[in-house]
Amino acid sequence: MRRFIHLIQTHLHVTRNEALFVSVLAGIVVTGSLGSRLIPLRASDALHDHTSVDHLLGLLDSLAADEGAIASSAGFAPASSSDDSLAVSSGKRPATPKSSAPLRPVAINSATAAELEQLPGIGPAMAQRILERRRTRRFTSAEDLLDVKGIGPKTLEKLRPFISVP
Repeated sequence: MRRFIHLIQTHLHVTRNEALFVSVLAGIVVTGSLGSRLIPLRASDALHDHTSVDHLLGLLDSLAADEGAIASSAGFAPASSSDDSLAVSSGKRPATPKSSAPLRPVAINSATAAELEQLPGIGPAMAQRILERRRTRRFTSAEDLLDVKGIGPKTLEKLRPFISVP
C-alpha cells in the first residue's frame, strides 16, 4: 500500500496526504462500481451463491483496515468521524453484526427455526411466529412476511436479499 501511495505521489506530484486522499477516493469509486454490479442480486428471487460476495466484502474490509492504519500514521483524519462512511479514513472499523447472514437465501417455506434465526433481525420468538404463520398458510411472496407480527416494511427490506420464496 505504501508503494501505491508513493506511486500516486510521484506521478501526480502531490503531498502524501493528498495521495492518501486520492487513494481513498479511488477505493470508494471502485467499491461503488463493484457494488452497482452486485446490487442486482436483490432484484431476483432465484437462489444465488453469496460466498463470492462475502469473500469480496472480507477483502474490502481488510483493505479498509490497511488504509485506515496508513491514514492514522500519516496524521490524516476527517473533520467529523461520527459517520460510519468515514470509518476508513479515521482508522476505526465499523461495528460488525452479532450474527452473520446466511451464505445462501433461506427458503422461508421449508426453513427450520435455526435457519430463520440466521436472518438479520430474526430472533427465536420471531422465528416461531414465522413458523406458526407458515403452518396456517404457506408463503407465496416475500410480502406475505408482513402478516407476521413484528415484521414491517423496513424489516422486510432487510430480509429480502436473504430469503427465497417459490
